[in-house]
Amino acid sequence: MYYSIINTWSQTQNMHMASSNIAAAAPPLTRYDVFISFNGRDTRNGFTSHLHSALCKNQIETFIDYRIEKGGEIWQELVEAIRDSIVYLVIFSESYAQSKWCLRELVEIMECKNKNGDYHVIPVFYKIEPSHVRKQTGSYYSIFAEYERNLDHGLVRQWRKVLFDAANISGFECNGRRTEAEIIEGIIKMVVQKLNHKYTNELRSPFIRDQNYACIEAFLKMQSREVQTIGIWGMGGIGKTTLAAAIFKEFSSKFEASCFLENVREESSNHGLNHIFKKLLCDLLEEKVHISTPKVISSAIIRRLRRKKVFIVLDDVHTSELLETLLGVGHDYLGFGSKVIVTTRDKHVLQGRVIVDYIHEVKEMNFENSLKLFSLNAFNKHCPENEYWDLSMIAVAYASGIPLALKVLGSFLRSKSYNEWESALAKLKAVPNGDIQQEMGHKIVDEESTKNPGGRSRLWKSEEVRDILKNNKGTDAIETIFLDMTQNTDELCISSQAFRKMPNLRLLAFADNKAFQRKKKRTNETLDLPTNLELPNNLRYIQWDGCPLKSLTTSWPSKLVQLSMPYSNVEKLWDGKQNLPSLEVINLECSRSMKECPDLSGCPNLKLVRLTGCASLTHVHPSVFSLPKLESLHVYECNALTALSSEYCSPSLQSIVAYNCPNLQEFSVPMIGDHSGIHLHLRSTALNKLPSSIFHLKDLQHFSFPISESLMDLPTNFAFQISLSDPVQHKYDTAITLHKVLPSPVFQSVNLAPKP
Repeated sequence: MYYSIINTWSQTQNMHMASSNIAAAAPPLTRYDVFISFNGRDTRNGFTSHLHSALCKNQIETFIDYRIEKGGEIWQELVEAIRDSIVYLVIFSESYAQSKWCLRELVEIMECKNKNGDYHVIPVFYKIEPSHVRKQTGSYYSIFAEYERNLDHGLVRQWRKVLFDAANISGFECNGRRTEAEIIEGIIKMVVQKLNHKYTNELRSPFIRDQNYACIEAFLKMQSREVQTIGIWGMGGIGKTTLAAAIFKEFSSKFEASCFLENVREESSNHGLNHIFKKLLCDLLEEKVHISTPKVISSAIIRRLRRKKVFIVLDDVHTSELLETLLGVGHDYLGFGSKVIVTTRDKHVLQGRVIVDYIHEVKEMNFENSLKLFSLNAFNKHCPENEYWDLSMIAVAYASGIPLALKVLGSFLRSKSYNEWESALAKLKAVPNGDIQQEMGHKIVDEESTKNPGGRSRLWKSEEVRDILKNNKGTDAIETIFLDMTQNTDELCISSQAFRKMPNLRLLAFADNKAFQRKKKRTNETLDLPTNLELPNNLRYIQWDGCPLKSLTTSWPSKLVQLSMPYSNVEKLWDGKQNLPSLEVINLECSRSMKECPDLSGCPNLKLVRLTGCASLTHVHPSVFSLPKLESLHVYECNALTALSSEYCSPSLQSIVAYNCPNLQEFSVPMIGDHSGIHLHLRSTALNKLPSSIFHLKDLQHFSFPISESLMDLPTNFAFQISLSDPVQHKYDTAITLHKVLPSPVFQSVNLAPKP
């Protein structure tokens, strides 16, 4: 089909293709969002100062007169600030008209508004009747009587007119009926709404408004009070997310609140459903929200949500159960007029219990729009350069109307010579309609160096990776190595100098989702691996599932961000202190030979330490608790661990998980007030008395501990959820102990954890 169009479409006709369906460019950015016009005698130290503070707290760039630089031309700076703002807050007070400066500002403000509809005036009548401003009566009468006697009549008429026009605009009255705090909150909301209308969410890549966009736009009933859910489905790379983002950009500013949840599949897998739902609620309510589970939401939150008209996009939802959890079967928390867009690769996700009003399958782009999108990525304009016209037609035909393929191809060919275009397109025979992103990406990377895999930026083919590591064939072109260990059961062989020629390597991953089973089968095999790997300093991410080495290296890359070696044979990471300023994650889960957690004081950005199931771990270095950004420490099921102790504990800590540690007899970590609200799990341990350092805490998300009479000493509101376990050593009847402690006020709900 495409070839017949290529042969008949006139090059001359389409050199001047209309661009009306290209997403509009972002509006020019002004220096200020808001200009405040006021008379300092009435409001500077009161209302205006509070309003200015609220604007700043909401990241709204605001001009106020004390920002004028000393020694500057005052009036000229004021005029420039007015013309370089979008929203004008005019605070009319009893003395406002007494200031000729204020009246001159108002003239300039109203001229800007009248010239451009994107500028907005919001009047605030502070302890004055709007009619007094509009008609110049009340206190304004005597002021203007004097002006009429002493000033040019034409100037006075101009001032009267701008006062009349400005006072006729809908605004806010501060007359004692509402608190100033309530009025300022309303002003902030209106300012944000005006700014959102001017600067809508911007798309970060070219977008063509094609027939898919038109279908969704036509179905959205923006004026209706009906709650609508629209499903968008199609293959990977077809443009579902970009389409939803374009709709979100266009319409979200018309709603009271909005939320775009991107990559729901990946985010739910990495962080859990609770994290996703919490983000959704926080965005819609525009504040932090604490929930234990999406299945139980307070009635107060439900009521607040039902009063709001919201716009939601849930991107890449992969199960109908997930959709049901996020939205509710009957949209039970969405206010009248709310709209929801769901994108998915699986149409069946949209056919579950959640009511989806309209399901749209994304179609491939037609040839005209395909050429525009390709050209935007290849040439940064809507049509090809003259000499590249024929080659562009061939490239567009290969992409078969798939937006991601058009973008990848266009970006890859950008700035390349004519001969390079010919060579690349000759090799690119066809791309099947599968997951186009991976297939196009792999094809393009392969073409970086056809005969020498070591000359490519990314390596993932098992035989090529193994050959390069074994025979020292790396080059400085390599940035990523990903090896799926399940594709080849042979033991991995690595040259002692394998990484010396890879200074730009940033990601090294030996992935094995069967590492636990494979580790059981290893006995005393001879492994062809060096005892001390020399790793490139640019390396950011290391993943080695089931690493057979006792120690990986003595000199870790200084730019390392994440270190993940679950089910490994590693006994120790390092001796002494290692300076790793970028390291954020350490995961040594189920590394049963791991004996100690080393000094981590050289890792100031570390957020997560996971040592779960390290059966030989006896010691956790106290420095871990002093890390300024530490959020979670997981040491559960560490059978040999006897103590967790430190002289300090970072306020950033959100979770300590140390249950099922049968020999843990000491927990002496000094908790502080900032730790209220954390997760603290100490059940199924040898602890028989509550640590004294936790009694002053309150509102813990979840607390678990062995059954003990000391639980009666817990204060009210200590935790939202409490889990108990049998003590490791049965020195008393737990049933009797439970009978004593359960009537305590702290136990509003108890979940009895089974004995491990």
